[in-house]
Amino acid sequence: MKFASSLSKLVIAYLLLQTGLTFGLIYFARTQHRQLASVEIEEVLLVAARGLQPTIEPMLDDTKQDRSVEIAKVVQTFNAKTDIRVTVIRPDGSVVADSDADARTMVNHQHRAEVIQASHGKIGKATRMSESTKTEYHYLAIPLKQSSELQATLRLAMPTARIQKRLSDISHAFIGFALASAAVASLLIIIFARAAISPLQKLIAFSRSIAKGDYEQHLSPTHWRGEWRLLGNAFDQMQVELKNREIDLRTNSDRLSSVLASMSEG
Repeated sequence: MKFASSLSKLVIAYLLLQTGLTFGLIYFARTQHRQLASVEIEEVLLVAARGLQPTIEPMLDDTKQDRSVEIAKVVQTFNAKTDIRVTVIRPDGSVVADSDADARTMVNHQHRAEVIQASHGKIGKATRMSESTKTEYHYLAIPLKQSSELQATLRLAMPTARIQKRLSDISHAFIGFALASAAVASLLIIIFARAAISPLQKLIAFSRSIAKGDYEQHLSPTHWRGEWRLLGNAFDQMQVELKNREIDLRTNSDRLSSVLASMSEG
């Protein structure tokens, strides 16, 4: 039972180590993949924004009429083809058009992080939950200018659910691999541990038989390996020595008994 307990502890220790390493690897892989996926999404959004920019900018520069309806149709058509959310925002923060929501009901976007960055001539980036659609998006915004004057901000967004799906797939793959490898490794540990413990069990049983005075057994460790074989040979030699000494002791004891018996008769 003691050996079974030791073997169980060994397997449990390995499984705990395997679990820790697996979760550490999953965390590292998810972090790296999230970063790479974010960069990939930003590149896609930036290319899309640059492609959409020449179409929307002339509509914003038209001072004769409000072309908000036309802009809304453009962003909705673009969204239908690419599944990318598009929002056009005026410098005061009001929404001109949005592909996924009614611009008239949307709140002022002047204080959005990506909009502020774009208003300063930079490429704005942010990740957060949308108030209008209740969906988490990865946002990218660029300024639309005419004669160095800001006309509007063109903002594109892609749901982070795509990243989450890919991260979930990675986690499931790692967990499946970890479970399979843990099962195989545990089986190998049990096999090798039993093979390693078997000589020790025989040595203990052999020692107990000698302690009880049974000198007729032999280990015969010819099939053992390494130090176990040397130790088995030493136990066999010890058993022979103890047996010879016991024979000598019995012989001397018989002689002494005969002498004492003769002295008693005399």
